[in-house]
Amino acid sequence: MKNKRILSIIAAGVMTLSLLSGCGKKAEPTTAEKPVETTAPAKVAETTAPAKVETKAPEVYKASSDFDERGWKGEITVTYTDGKITKVEYMEVNKEGKKKSEDKAYAAMKVSPADAYTQLTESALKDDKVITVSGATGISTTFKTLYEKAKAMKK
Repeated sequence: MKNKRILSIIAAGVMTLSLLSGCGKKAEPTTAEKPVETTAPAKVAETTAPAKVETKAPEVYKASSDFDERGWKGEITVTYTDGKITKVEYMEVNKEGKKKSEDKAYAAMKVSPADAYTQLTESALKDDKVITVSGATGISTTFKTLYEKAKAMKK
């Protein structure tokens, strides 16, 4: 029992020393100092043309859902320019390719799909947040899922 205690103390001491040695400041290599020569500064040519600013091509990420029980699927496109989200497009289409925002039955609802899409995309662009549009919870839920999926593709 006494031997185990002594071994434990020694082991703890060795571990402490190894941790402390790893945290120490590393010595920087020394070099022989040379005398500094002073010279007149070189003349710099003056230019009047503005410097070119190179921008990367926009990165576009797309995501889509499966068709829901009513036959609609969401499709989103998120565009990044210079690392920032600059465009978000969202729509829902049926198997025939008809847009939900153009369907007369849905357009007559309290909140039309077109209005919901506008609110969702504007919120995503402005604050990088997804809101829930009252009266369009299903659209909001699908939008949020696809928006996060498309953003995750960038990483």
